[in-house]
Amino acid sequence: AYYGTQITASVQNNPYTRIRYCNFLLEKMDGVGQALPESFRKTARGQMFFLRGYQYFQLVRRYGGIPIVLKTTGASSTDESIRTPRSTASEVFAQIAKDFDSAAALLPAVWPSASTNYGRATSAAALAMKSRALLTAASPLFNKDWDNPGNAKWQAALDAGLQAETALTSAGYGLYGSNAAQWAEMTYKNDNSFNKEAIM
Repeated sequence: AYYGTQITASVQNNPYTRIRYCNFLLEKMDGVGQALPESFRKTARGQMFFLRGYQYFQLVRRYGGIPIVLKTTGASSTDESIRTPRSTASEVFAQIAKDFDSAAALLPAVWPSASTNYGRATSAAALAMKSRALLTAASPLFNKDWDNPGNAKWQAALDAGLQAETALTSAGYGLYGSNAAQWAEMTYKNDNSFNKEAIM
């Protein structure tokens, strides 16, 4: 990820730096992190899978196939052994789906004490993002056979969407309110309490 980039004393805030931090935490949770409580390790790993999948989704939408980096390496601008070639867009989308599946398996559907955990990734958000990523993969941007309803990418997107809908509904997510006053309230109520219409 760092091949060919000038190494400086300051850390750059870019997608591959964030991916590196995710990889670093995942590696540490499997190593020295064993001393931490299991529940903490589980949710920390889930959040890192979510964030890594999200970063790759942002990158593939902008650049198509990109290098997939799943472990940390020492930064170097000259070491050929850490040079990572571009993967195809299909390979990147497969990795994104895998990361969101891993996140969904490790995270709660709704965090306890929503007000203090407001904004944290959930299994519901992971499944919804997987659905969005696979829908993007099936779109004309990444699918030459996009107008074929029997295309496997459309089927994968449909399956992910149905999986997300089932999980979200069973976890209590759904439409907020039943009248105009409640719908308006949704736009200005800001007490960090659980909003069943807000997935992420």
